[in-house]
Amino acid sequence: MAERRRIIEGTWTCRECGNTPIAGRHKICPSCGAAREDGEASFDFGTEDASGRRDTSTVTDDAALNLAAAGKDWFCFYCKASNRGDAERCHTCGAARKEGPPPPAVAPPPPHTKAGPSVTTWIGLAVGVCLVGGIIWWATSTSDAGGEVVGLRWQRTITHERFAEVEKEGWRSDLRESRPRMPTDGAGEDPGVFDIRDCVEEERVEEDCRTKTVDEPCGTEEVCTTKDLGNGFAEEVCKDVPKTCTKRVEECTPAIFDERCTYSTWTWKQLETRQSKGTDGAPHWPEAPTLGPVDRELRGESYEVTVRYGDQQTTTLAPADLESFSRWSMGQPAVVTVNSLGFVVDVQRVSE
Repeated sequence: MAERRRIIEGTWTCRECGNTPIAGRHKICPSCGAAREDGEASFDFGTEDASGRRDTSTVTDDAALNLAAAGKDWFCFYCKASNRGDAERCHTCGAARKEGPPPPAVAPPPPHTKAGPSVTTWIGLAVGVCLVGGIIWWATSTSDAGGEVVGLRWQRTITHERFAEVEKEGWRSDLRESRPRMPTDGAGEDPGVFDIRDCVEEERVEEDCRTKTVDEPCGTEEVCTTKDLGNGFAEEVCKDVPKTCTKRVEECTPAIFDERCTYSTWTWKQLETRQSKGTDGAPHWPEAPTLGPVDRELRGESYEVTVRYGDQQTTTLAPADLESFSRWSMGQPAVVTVNSLGFVVDVQRVSE
């Protein structure tokens, strides 16, 4: 990764006569004789290519190389002319090197005192807190409204199931043969897996291919940087660095094959569902089915209480069980608690 160095020369534009381009080695405009000043020290070193290399020719003559090595130009304090970095006197007015006036004496700043919040800030904060607090108070405040029970509804179901042998399909690698166990009083069963048969090989998981991009070394490339020497010249340094190329590759996960088999097992099968429902306060179960040794019944129930309040508004409760439902009756008075947003937050019955 050896470095390659060269000196290149820039150009500048005279602000007095507009002459351009002027070679960086000239500190006086060849056209009007005006000295190059600080504002004219922005040099053009040519166009960069993709590597950063400039299209400017390499400086080879000794005189120009000597100027480049003289260091950064300094500008005369009196006449503003540009001078070689190693010159002790101004080549234009002869004044001794003095690049700028001494910095003025500055009194130390007074100790910084951190100011507290202003009265206006405190007032604004207080108003904001009061406003937020007021909104929260309003939203959470509640009022009670008288109501009465205007509707009762209940539903009870009995589902009759039987533990029966069935035929299913599954992947051979997932199947483990085991003997079934029959239920006792509708519980404790084990469906088992047995009589695995008629296995046929099939594709269980399809081949999955994805295209992605990867970076990999692919030789070297030239990278150049340019350092402005501040005197009309610049040093360009080029070196070869490892190059990385991006390419698209396809990665595939192969398909997975397995045997698809038929097997026997046992499961609960629904035979019938019996239902009772009503709009009174006396829920009852439908007639229970006759159960065999491998049968069971599943019972389910749901309840609703509708309360009317306010301006013909209603709300519906869902008691969890018969005991809770039985506490309500048609026409029973109730107290409905509503918040300021109109949402019901509580309903309490009034004992008669």
